[in-house]
Amino acid sequence: MDSGLAAVIGAAVGAVGGLGASWFTILGQRHQQRAERDRWRDDMRRQAYTSMLDCCERLSAGWWLAGDALRSKSSDEALREERYLRAHELWTEFNAAVAAVSVAGPREVTRAAEPLMDAVYELDAAGTDWWDVLRSGRQRGLTKWENRFDAAMVAIQAPRAAFRQAVREALDTD
Repeated sequence: MDSGLAAVIGAAVGAVGGLGASWFTILGQRHQQRAERDRWRDDMRRQAYTSMLDCCERLSAGWWLAGDALRSKSSDEALREERYLRAHELWTEFNAAVAAVSVAGPREVTRAAEPLMDAVYELDAAGTDWWDVLRSGRQRGLTKWENRFDAAMVAIQAPRAAFRQAVREALDTD
C-alpha cells in the first residue's frame, strides 16, 4: 500500500470517527435538553399542584372560621363580615390556582381537579348564601343554610383525596 492510499484511508477513518463522535454529542445534547425540559415541566406542575392544594386548604379553613362566626350568636357583625370576606377572597386565589393546574396538566390531573373545583364552588356558594340570609336579618330557616354549608364542607373531602392521588400518580411519587 502506498503512502497516498494510507493517508486517504486514514482521513476517511478519521472523518467517520469524527462524524460518529458528533452524532453522539448531538444525541447527548438532545437527551440533556429533553431531561431539562422534563425537570422544568415537573417543577412547574409540582408548584401548580401544591398551590392548588394549599389554596384549597386555606379556603376550607377560611370557610370553617367563617362558619363558626356565622353560627355563633355572640359574634358581632364586623367579625362575621371580616371572616366571610376573607373566605370569599380565598375563592379567587383558588380559581387562579385551578387555572394554573389546567395549564400544567396532564389531563388526568385536570380531570381530577374539576370535581374538586365544583365542590369548592358549592362550599363558597353555600357560605355566601348563608351569609346573605343572615345579613338580611332573616332568622327563620337558618338551619337549612347551615346544613347546606356543613354538607358542602364534607363534600370536599372525596374530590380533594382524588386530586391528591392524581397528583401523586402524575409526579410518580405514589
